[in-house]
Amino acid sequence: MAAGSINFTRADVNAAINAALGKVQAPHMIRAINRAAANLAAGQFAYDGRQVTLRSASSTRVYRIDTREPMTCSCTAHERGLVCWHVVAARLLVRAAERHAAQRAACPMCGAAIEVRQYHIGGKGYQFFEVCAGDGSHYAKAA
Repeated sequence: MAAGSINFTRADVNAAINAALGKVQAPHMIRAINRAAANLAAGQFAYDGRQVTLRSASSTRVYRIDTREPMTCSCTAHERGLVCWHVVAARLLVRAAERHAAQRAACPMCGAAIEVRQYHIGGKGYQFFEVCAGDGSHYAKAA
């Protein structure tokens, strides 16, 4: 994915958190997911599709996690072989972005993405329509 094209919502992140919590039973993993969730809620992160940047919760350090597997972190917990919340948070953000991308509407005629566009309709003012992003010539309905 190109930088700048990564989108997700808080609902996508929450769904990724809930899915992760539903898959694990180990207490240390549950703690790592909960800590990642709390730190992501603070909004101190960036994700460009290749790298997640997170601020440390306990210092002024900044951690950069490459999202290619295996994800690694330079924090002391990860260096000691423990599960760190930074890598867990990076995985949650990747899953949230994947979930968001999977939910995008697709044109039933050509498969291109659906965009919402605004047009002025005489006597009705501005109206929103869903149109095909491919060529915009087919599939339009009021949004």
